[in-house]
Amino acid sequence: MLPYDVGDAASASALETRGATLAEGTRVVSVQRHFLYFEIAFFALVGLYYVGLTSWIVQLFAPVAILVVAWFLVQPSTATQAVRRRLAAVRSGAPGTAVDTLRTFARRPATLVELMLLSIAAFLVVDTAAYFIAQAFTGEIVLLNATGPQILMALVAGYIARLVPLTPGGIGQFELGFTAALYATGMDPAVAVSIALLVSLVRYLAGGLVFLFTVLAYRLETSLARTLELVRVARPGETA
Repeated sequence: MLPYDVGDAASASALETRGATLAEGTRVVSVQRHFLYFEIAFFALVGLYYVGLTSWIVQLFAPVAILVVAWFLVQPSTATQAVRRRLAAVRSGAPGTAVDTLRTFARRPATLVELMLLSIAAFLVVDTAAYFIAQAFTGEIVLLNATGPQILMALVAGYIARLVPLTPGGIGQFELGFTAALYATGMDPAVAVSIALLVSLVRYLAGGLVFLFTVLAYRLETSLARTLELVRVARPGETA
């Protein structure tokens, strides 16, 4: 949930407390991020097939603009630069780039295929849930009808908009991107906002319950202090 990529350091630290080395934890976070990029790219292409090039560009214009603005806003951030420098030092040869990750999985193609299918399935679960949420609140008075391709493109847009999180979990950025994609299809602004808020509300409630269960069932031994320690500016010659 921590913004400015500090969440990556927190995740790596949490994995470290569960028995992994810090480099291994960082590798997991890196692979997870790369598969998120894969999900976005894969379903953006699926959306292109369904909606056509012109509509596809229009729906993704605002989310990409949000991403670009967010990227420029975090560049001067000392915290962000510290995170990136520290994580780069921690990797110590671990696959940290997309090319390195692909090289690693090239030696294990079965694992790569399995993780790609898992990523696709994970996105489809969220997509299906979002579609049913919109349909569940549709009645004779309130109409929140949205087609499958509209919801799919809205999710892709939301994910793109929060790729560089300025807020905890990208809250607000996701909803803006989601709404913008629906509005670009000609949907009434009030309906687009309502669907985005409903989908987000259910996601946050469900995620909050899972988070609460995890915290109660498995004691989280990392801390904010440990995370901030990881993201401090690495001195020349400093090792992880």
